[in-house]
Amino acid sequence: MPFLILAATRFKPVGVSTTISLLALVSILSAVQDKGNFFANHAQNSVLAIQLFLIVISIPMLFVAILIEERGIAEKDLRESRQILRENYRRNQDLAGKLLSAQEDERKRIGRELHDDIGQRLALLSVSGDQLYGSLPAEMENQRALALTLFRDLESLCSDVQAISHQLHSSSLQHLGLEVALRNLCRTVADQNRIHVMFHSDDVAGLPSEIALCLFRVAQEALNNAVKHGKAKQIDVVLAIQGERLHLTISDTGIGFDPNHPFGGLGLISMEERLRFLGGNVAVKSQPGIGTDVDAELPLRKAA
Repeated sequence: MPFLILAATRFKPVGVSTTISLLALVSILSAVQDKGNFFANHAQNSVLAIQLFLIVISIPMLFVAILIEERGIAEKDLRESRQILRENYRRNQDLAGKLLSAQEDERKRIGRELHDDIGQRLALLSVSGDQLYGSLPAEMENQRALALTLFRDLESLCSDVQAISHQLHSSSLQHLGLEVALRNLCRTVADQNRIHVMFHSDDVAGLPSEIALCLFRVAQEALNNAVKHGKAKQIDVVLAIQGERLHLTISDTGIGFDPNHPFGGLGLISMEERLRFLGGNVAVKSQPGIGTDVDAELPLRKAA
């Protein structure tokens, strides 16, 4: 039995069948020579005892060997599947990083074009409109009113283009850091939508650029959702350090939504992908009529 068990566990069905064959040969030779456990006065009794013994021993051992071999094959397939999944996950991570990088590069390019080209040309048009308004005599009231309307529309358009360029590529984030960029973002959202946006922050200076950019984009998306979908009139933005993690919390008092039936769009997916790529995560809590809380967190140790 020890040899059969060893053969079943180490050498699978081939080892068991070989061991059983050797055991049968030894048992037969012993019985022929009137030795061993199967010796009896009648040869027929010896043959029957040997046959019963071999049947009782071989069938369970073969089943055990087959099950062990099938389990080994299943474990090998599982290891290969896990390896394939890990490779696919790494490819997806790499692709997600490249997509985010390409997206940010395109944002920077468009932001610079809007600021350096379109914005400057609109500014010149605004100056020309102001000059046109000043050059018209007072008697031409209708023309002066039309020129003034044109001048104000150009000024408003210049402000909108400048705001869009800053959203696409924040110079304050690049040069002054995350805290200043978030403060300016909150002020811009409040002014554009005529709502109250409060910002509170711990001392989080010295963050890596990719961490600052990630949280800035998350704040942009969360504030946009709060204004567009939540119809919020009061928003609180808190940037704080809790233990070894950096938290960005955006809370609003808007209409909220049912988490089981969220509104459509890719905003939440985009936030999740950005944070997951840097080892963080986001939690969204909301109830209809109460408001929405978005809590994004990143590990400080990994960020550093």
